[in-house]
Amino acid sequence: MTSRTGRKIRTRVADAGTAGFTLLELIASMLVISVVLAMAAPSLRGFFASRKTEDAARRLLATTRYCRTLAISDGRTCRLFLDANAGQWWLGISDGDDRVLESSLGRTFRLPDGVTMELDGVSAADGRAALTFTPGGTCTPAVVRLRGVHDDTWIVWCASATEQFEMTREGGT
Repeated sequence: MTSRTGRKIRTRVADAGTAGFTLLELIASMLVISVVLAMAAPSLRGFFASRKTEDAARRLLATTRYCRTLAISDGRTCRLFLDANAGQWWLGISDGDDRVLESSLGRTFRLPDGVTMELDGVSAADGRAALTFTPGGTCTPAVVRLRGVHDDTWIVWCASATEQFEMTREGGT
């Protein structure tokens, strides 16, 4: 091919036989991927179930740390109410007359299906189990166990009134 100026223009034509994958190759690779995923799916089901328990424990730990920070920064007593039977917890701030303003923080955290809560050393405030956080940075020492469907247990605990809550897996792994 030549241009108007008389110079030759080179054009590249791709060889149609070597470019890309054929439809048969794509179908075969999709089939191999599907078989591998089908074999791995049953083992992944247990993985996600055990993650629910750990995620709930992390959420509870974050709530304890938030409650402690809130008590110190606001200069008011903060309580973390725990209802093991219903599998939920919520925050309350104590005013000067020691009323609990549960609606001020408004959110109730719930455990996922199949996860249970066990309380050890949790005191009762107004007839309800609660962890108390003071403006001085102290808190109620307690142990909260969250047990999952596959016997995976996470412990959110505080050994003394001056320490923060920590989280460990039962058995130490």
